[in-house]
Amino acid sequence: MRRWSWLPILLLATACQCGERAGGGGPFDAGEDAGVDAGRARLDGAVLGADAGSGSDAGSGSDSGSDAGSGSDAGSGSDAGSGSDAGSGSDAGSGSGSDAGSVSDAGSVSDAGSGSDAGSVSDAGPATDAGAPRDAGAPRDAGAPRDAGSPRDAGLPRDAGPPRDAGPPPGTGDLWIEVDYTSAFSPQSPAWSYSVSPGWPPSSWAFTGSNTNGAEAWDRFNNMQVTSDPIGTVLVIGGSSQLQLMIGLVPLTTYTGATVELEGRSRATSSPVFFDVTNPLNGCGASGTMNQDWTPDIVQLDLTGCFIPGGAVQAVRVDPTSGTVALRRMRLTLHGAQW
Repeated sequence: MRRWSWLPILLLATACQCGERAGGGGPFDAGEDAGVDAGRARLDGAVLGADAGSGSDAGSGSDSGSDAGSGSDAGSGSDAGSGSDAGSGSDAGSGSGSDAGSVSDAGSVSDAGSGSDAGSVSDAGPATDAGAPRDAGAPRDAGAPRDAGSPRDAGLPRDAGPPRDAGPPPGTGDLWIEVDYTSAFSPQSPAWSYSVSPGWPPSSWAFTGSNTNGAEAWDRFNNMQVTSDPIGTVLVIGGSSQLQLMIGLVPLTTYTGATVELEGRSRATSSPVFFDVTNPLNGCGASGTMNQDWTPDIVQLDLTGCFIPGGAVQAVRVDPTSGTVALRRMRLTLHGAQW
């Protein structure tokens, strides 16, 4: 009875596997069919083995059926194991099923990629011999030096033409300056007149330190006055008073003579007036006199040599020595001057 107790179970298992195959289908169906067939062969072998020998050997036969892939186990029963060789046939099915998956191991064929190890650096071989250095040859012959030719003819020197006209020669002629008190209101404010002398403007009469950029009339002791007289408006110089015409002669180079001309009269009604006219720089001068009538006198005094060409500060001083001078005007002239 024990020998037959496994048969219904095996048949039931077989039926269940068949039902699953019918519903599914897949890449392993062929393997499973082969496994079932092998199981059946093992079952038949087991029955045959049971008939031929011991029950325990039959168990060995069933073990070989359950091992499904081990042909040697199927043979481990008895000689009936040769019947279970059909199991090894089923092993072939099993191989075609599950072992077919090992065919995917052919992916290891991609190990042929290791052939791509040809990507390794190839041996370029020995370095190419560049050979002996190139012979540059003999130095290039620069040839004879280039002939610069004859020196360039600069031609005749350029004609500069006649000498440039330097203009008129230095100024020459008479220079004069005059003070007029006929319309003055103070000793320091006479009317001024000058000679027309090109190159000698009024500013050329200025002394160094002048406040007016020209000649100046000084009341030396601040005691003179301008007043009305029978001959008109006059500057009264008497007693201890002095008139001083301040000049400079910086541009002057030479002159031939100098005169001082005075116009006026003696302020007194009964006596003439006596006075000195000098350059206080060197004390050089001359003396003069005027009558007491009501007709103006014109007196000229020679002061040649009293004025210094180029002198920065000089003067014409009028100093009464007896009486009082009523002065209308005074002029200094440098004759034959050059500047």
